[in-house]
Order: sequence, then structure tokens, then C-alpha cells
Amino acid sequence: MTDGVALLARPEFTFLHEARAWDATVRRLDRPAVSLDLPGGRSARAVAAAVAGVLADGAPQILVGHGRGGAAAIAVARLRPDLVRALVLVDVTPDSEDLWAALERSAAPTLLIRAKRGGLSEMAVAEFAERVPAAWIFGVDAADAVRENPAELARLIGMFGEGRPDPVPQVVTPAARRRPHQPHRSACRGR
Repeated sequence: MTDGVALLARPEFTFLHEARAWDATVRRLDRPAVSLDLPGGRSARAVAAAVAGVLADGAPQILVGHGRGGAAAIAVARLRPDLVRALVLVDVTPDSEDLWAALERSAAPTLLIRAKRGGLSEMAVAEFAERVPAAWIFGVDAADAVRENPAELARLIGMFGEGRPDPVPQVVTPAARRRPHQPHRSACRGR
């Protein structure tokens, strides 16, 4: 399930779904990370259990997911919150009420990154902002953030991992969410 790279340091970040798609982002992040290919043809619960099994021997991780990887990250946070330091969802929101409920109940700080061209719809972002009001929401100038703009993706993920806001505001805030808030940062501070 891992990408086959020998780990020299305990990873801080675990990237989920299509491990090779994350290569450029992981390289630019320049922090200990691992990418996992998710097993196909299994239920979300079974995938979450498999990911939790891989993470179980280490410290809590920042899970980064795109597509099925986002759903898996949320499911792991529900199944084993002790293994999840924070969640980064790239152009994905929960696809079921069960996952929405898990995300809404999760204590893990959450970052939603949206590709500004061709990513999540404004309605999807507005729903996310309403249902997860403490989440950080940022946009990346791309149609596919993972493949087209890995440098900006790595910058945002690294910034979030350090628990600090972006020095240059680039927050994507739908009209329904134009109110000040303080995102959860406590779980992102310590290493």
C-alpha cells in the first residue's frame, strides 16, 4: 500500500489515493511524508481500517486526501481520531451524510483546498463553510490542484501543518461565509 520509498524520518504527512500523483507536491513540501495507494473495490470503512493499520505504529499524521483519499481521510478521523493530527481535503467534500457527520464531529483541524478553475462548485464550498465553520478554505489557481500547481499546494499544506495562517490572504470565502473566525490551531502547533 505504500509507495515503496524507504522512510528516513517519521512522516508528518500521509497523502492518500494515487500515490504517484502526489510526487511533485511531496517533493516541494520538503517534510517527512509518505503517499499511499488506496485499495480498490472496498468499502470506505475497510479502506479506513487499512490506512489506520499503516498509521498505527507512528505519531498522529496530517492526512491529505484527494478524491477517494479525502473520503478515506475523513473515515480514518472517525475510526481512529488518535492517529489524525489534522485533515487536508483537496477538491473534495464528504459524499455522504455519514462522512459529513464524521467531519462535523471531528476535533481535527481541517483545511479545504479548492482548484479555482474546475474544482469544487461555489455551492459545495459554501456548504462546507457552513457545516465546518472552523475550517481553513483556500483556493489554488488551477483546474486540477494536484497535477497543475503542486508548488502552491505544498506551500498551503506546509503552512497549515505549521499551524499558521497564510501571510497573504488568499482565502476563498463564499458570500454565505463572509464573517471573521478563528480556525482551530491547537492540534497543529506541537511536533
